[in-house]
Amino acid sequence: MFYLIIGLQLSVLIWLIQRKNIKKYLRIGFIFLVIISIVILFKINADTQPNTLGNNEWYNASPYKEIILLVFLLFGIFTRYLTQQIENRSKKISKLRIKYKDSEFVKPKIEFDFYEFSYPFLSSVVTIFLMLERIGTKDGYIQ
Repeated sequence: MFYLIIGLQLSVLIWLIQRKNIKKYLRIGFIFLVIISIVILFKINADTQPNTLGNNEWYNASPYKEIILLVFLLFGIFTRYLTQQIENRSKKISKLRIKYKDSEFVKPKIEFDFYEFSYPFLSSVVTIFLMLERIGTKDGYIQ
């Protein structure tokens, strides 16, 4: 349930960042509240984990392990979006080469659409945390 709540909060955070029609000071206030609530939830979750003097590495403990998985997922989404834009640019360049043949032309830049870029992030945050809930954890470790 913890991961579902965090995923929903991160989705709300992304949604708030995109909203330009909300007054700036209200949007910043809501963003601040969501970030504070996320930090508080992670702090509560980290404090409820047993502290031992064993050989456990910090990156192998919860919630750090889940955060690292989320960062890798988001990096993969970013990489896929970037490669799609590079492929689109290559297609445009090949069409321009056919159109202009031997004459010079201006190569198009890589286009970046913030909404198209952030769309997969909205579902991925919820998806990864639901996946972690589904596969289960034992003492904070992914099985």
